[in-house]
Amino acid sequence: MSCGGNNAVSDADASKGSGVNLDSANSKISYALGAQQIEGLIQQQLIEYLDFEAYVAGFEAAFKGDSLKVSFEEAFALLQQEKSKPFLKNKELGDQFLAENGQREEVTTLPSGLQYEVITAGTGPKPGLNDQFVAHYTGSLIDGTVFDSSVERGEPLTYMVNQVVPGWTEALQLMSVGSKWKIYLPSELAYGETGTPGGPIEPYSALIFEMELLDIGKPGESQ
Repeated sequence: MSCGGNNAVSDADASKGSGVNLDSANSKISYALGAQQIEGLIQQQLIEYLDFEAYVAGFEAAFKGDSLKVSFEEAFALLQQEKSKPFLKNKELGDQFLAENGQREEVTTLPSGLQYEVITAGTGPKPGLNDQFVAHYTGSLIDGTVFDSSVERGEPLTYMVNQVVPGWTEALQLMSVGSKWKIYLPSELAYGETGTPGGPIEPYSALIFEMELLDIGKPGESQ
């Protein structure tokens, strides 16, 4: 189905659509708007979640100005849950990996679930929550697949401690400048149930990062 000009149906054909009277300009516009909305759901891969009866009920409620029985925020949260269900296996695999990894003598497991091992112990200061940090890192999945590396790019990351994933925020505040750690993050301390949409990290993925803290500073300071 398309509303594009090259695929537009003739007026005669349009007037027969689905037994609806499409003789007026407004009826044709309304018909096309309805089709366009559904096409948008198809393109966004949301059509599989559509309950048509409930969809029409929501449309009518909004059209009439009635109070909505389901908020947009609740619906979005439910949508994220439904979309992430096929990836729950990642959660199981991640939990199993972390349970086994935590048994290694060189690995420390914190109450949050964050695991780390010290490769090199630095002697410099530790960053605070509101500090800026400079670090090299290599991120990988638990199967060893590297998905990102500042080392390969040849340029360290400069960012705020309080603006990265929770596992990084926690680990960075424990590291001294000059330290090199390997950290292991359960999904809830990484990208959670959403992963990186369109990217390499699937929902519920546990992640591994090798990090080297190079420098710290206050926001706005040149490094």
